Formats: sequence, structure tokens, C-alpha cells
Amino acid sequence: MDKPKLFLASCVSLVTTAMVFAIRGDIATAMAAAFHLTNEQLGLIFSPAFWAFTIAIFISGALVDVLGMRRLHILSAVGYVVGVLLVILAPRPAGPIR
Repeated sequence: MDKPKLFLASCVSLVTTAMVFAIRGDIATAMAAAFHLTNEQLGLIFSPAFWAFTIAIFISGALVDVLGMRRLHILSAVGYVVGVLLVILAPRPAGPIR
């Protein structure tokens, strides 16, 4: 086991996770203004991310036995990086959606 590489992969995963949550928090006010959303509606929109995280912990526990921690950790890091890139590279809306 290469402990320095595992530590680096863990740090990358934590940073990308933090970036995803920071971006969501940063765009919440703009989304609320653009789509005339209440705080309750924003909570409903963002809550699946928290449920998905919780469910993923239970599922990944079984996947660790099948795939191994290394593969699962790499898959997680790639998923978070792709998620951040999709949000950053998403096109701006041309106008209000009706």
C-alpha cells in the first residue's frame, strides 16, 4: 500500500467535495433570484445531494468488498471532479425559463 498516494487521493477527494458544496452555496442566492425561489424551495432542490451522500455511504460499504478501496476511491475522486467541471462549464441561461 502506497500511503503517500492514498493520502493525496484522500485530500483531492475532500477538496473536490468541499468545492461542490461551496459552489452550491455560492449559486443559491443567484438561483433564488433568477427563478423566484423561496428558501424552502432551495432546500428541496439541494437536499438530494445530502441524501445521495448518505445513501452512497451505505452502498459504497458493500462496493468496497467487491471493487476494493483503491478503485472505489479513484471512482469517487473522478466523479467529484467531473461534477465540479459540469457546474463550472454549464452554459448561462439565455433568459427566464417559462
